[in-house]
Amino acid sequence: MTENNKNIGETLCRATEILIAKRLESMSFDRTVICTVTDDTLSAEGKYTVCYASTNEFTAYSTITNLRKGDSVYVSIPEGDWKEQKIIVAKKSRDES
Repeated sequence: MTENNKNIGETLCRATEILIAKRLESMSFDRTVICTVTDDTLSAEGKYTVCYASTNEFTAYSTITNLRKGDSVYVSIPEGDWKEQKIIVAKKSRDES
Protein backbone atom coordinates (compact mmCIF):
# COMPACT_ATOMS: atom_id res chain seq x y z
CA MET A 1 0.00 0.00 0.00
CA THR A 2 1.38 3.36 -0.96
CA GLU A 3 1.61 6.26 1.48
CA ASN A 4 -1.12 8.13 -0.42
CA ASN A 5 -3.52 5.14 -0.17
CA LYS A 6 -2.75 4.85 3.54
CA ASN A 7 -3.60 8.54 4.09
CA ILE A 8 -6.86 8.17 2.14
CA GLY A 9 -7.79 5.14 4.25
CA GLU A 10 -7.06 6.97 7.51
CA THR A 11 -9.02 10.00 6.34
CA LEU A 12 -11.97 7.82 5.37
CA CYS A 13 -11.93 6.07 8.75
CA ARG A 14 -11.80 9.39 10.61
CA ALA A 15 -14.69 10.77 8.53
CA THR A 16 -16.74 7.68 9.34
CA GLU A 17 -16.01 8.12 13.07
CA ILE A 18 -17.18 11.74 12.92
CA LEU A 19 -20.39 10.81 11.10
CA ILE A 20 -21.20 8.08 13.63
CA ALA A 21 -20.49 10.38 16.58
CA LYS A 22 -22.79 13.08 15.16
CA ARG A 23 -25.53 10.54 14.54
CA LEU A 24 -25.31 9.22 18.11
CA GLU A 25 -25.52 12.77 19.50
CA SER A 26 -28.92 13.20 17.89
CA MET A 27 -30.33 9.96 19.33
CA SER A 28 -32.02 9.63 22.71
CA PHE A 29 -31.22 6.76 25.06
CA ASP A 30 -32.48 5.90 28.50
CA ARG A 31 -29.73 6.27 31.07
CA THR A 32 -29.41 4.08 34.15
CA VAL A 33 -27.58 5.37 37.21
CA ILE A 34 -26.89 3.90 40.64
CA CYS A 35 -28.42 5.92 43.46
CA THR A 36 -28.85 5.63 47.22
CA VAL A 37 -32.28 5.84 48.86
CA THR A 38 -32.19 8.80 51.25
CA ASP A 39 -35.88 8.91 52.27
CA ASP A 40 -38.31 5.99 52.33
CA THR A 41 -41.20 7.55 54.26
CA LEU A 42 -43.53 7.28 51.22
CA SER A 43 -42.42 3.76 50.24
CA ALA A 44 -45.98 2.42 50.53
CA GLU A 45 -46.83 4.73 47.61
CA GLY A 46 -43.70 3.69 45.70
CA LYS A 47 -42.19 7.17 46.05
CA TYR A 48 -38.59 7.55 47.23
CA THR A 49 -36.03 10.30 47.53
CA VAL A 50 -32.72 9.14 46.12
CA CYS A 51 -29.27 10.65 45.78
CA TYR A 52 -27.02 10.37 42.74
CA ALA A 53 -23.29 11.16 42.82
CA SER A 54 -23.51 12.27 46.46
CA THR A 55 -25.01 15.64 45.51
CA ASN A 56 -28.00 15.30 43.18
CA GLU A 57 -31.12 14.42 45.20
CA PHE A 58 -34.47 13.80 43.48
CA THR A 59 -37.70 11.79 43.63
CA ALA A 60 -37.90 8.41 41.92
CA TYR A 61 -40.85 6.06 41.66
CA SER A 62 -41.07 2.28 41.88
CA THR A 63 -43.46 -0.63 42.15
CA ILE A 64 -41.01 -1.99 44.74
CA THR A 65 -42.34 -0.89 48.12
CA ASN A 66 -39.84 -2.53 50.48
CA LEU A 67 -36.77 -0.39 49.74
CA ARG A 68 -35.15 1.22 52.77
CA LYS A 69 -32.97 4.22 53.45
CA GLY A 70 -29.38 3.40 52.50
CA ASP A 71 -30.30 0.85 49.80
CA SER A 72 -28.50 1.18 46.47
CA VAL A 73 -30.86 1.15 43.50
CA TYR A 74 -30.73 1.35 39.72
CA VAL A 75 -32.66 4.37 38.48
CA SER A 76 -33.70 4.86 34.86
CA ILE A 77 -33.60 8.37 33.41
CA PRO A 78 -35.95 8.28 30.37
CA GLU A 79 -34.17 9.44 27.20
CA GLY A 80 -31.41 10.83 29.45
CA ASP A 81 -33.71 13.77 30.30
CA TRP A 82 -33.40 14.59 34.01
CA LYS A 83 -36.66 16.59 33.83
CA GLU A 84 -38.65 13.39 33.18
CA GLN A 85 -40.05 11.13 35.91
CA LYS A 86 -37.28 8.86 37.20
CA ILE A 87 -38.00 5.16 37.74
CA ILE A 88 -36.33 2.78 40.19
CA VAL A 89 -35.72 -0.37 38.16
CA ALA A 90 -34.24 -2.66 40.82
CA LYS A 91 -32.35 -2.86 44.07
CA LYS A 92 -28.59 -3.32 43.61
CA SER A 93 -27.33 -6.49 45.26
CA ARG A 94 -24.77 -5.96 47.98
CA ASP A 95 -22.42 -8.59 46.51
CA GLU A 96 -22.03 -6.67 43.22
CA SER A 97 -18.97 -4.48 42.97
